[in-house]
Amino acid sequence: MSGKIHVVMVADGPYMKGLEVAKTSMIESCKNPSQIEFHIFGKDEGLDARFRSDFGTYKGSSMAFLRLYLGELLPDVDWVVYSDVDTVW
Repeated sequence: MSGKIHVVMVADGPYMKGLEVAKTSMIESCKNPSQIEFHIFGKDEGLDARFRSDFGTYKGSSMAFLRLYLGELLPDVDWVVYSDVDTVW
């Protein structure tokens, strides 16, 4: 397979540490880590307000709903791997 592997990760607040662990795990276990292109989304007041308006919150955060907007947020990317921050690769 050629080209980039687009990986989306979302975290805010206390989940940032887990994001770094998951990201490092992916890089260290990938045969060719230069192929990975990370798209990291954190707390964004504008997006947060929109997600809360559309969906409310999940466990106190609205960022869980960001995945529903990936087509809009990454219009030039055909496909992504979405990884939760509690995933070890």
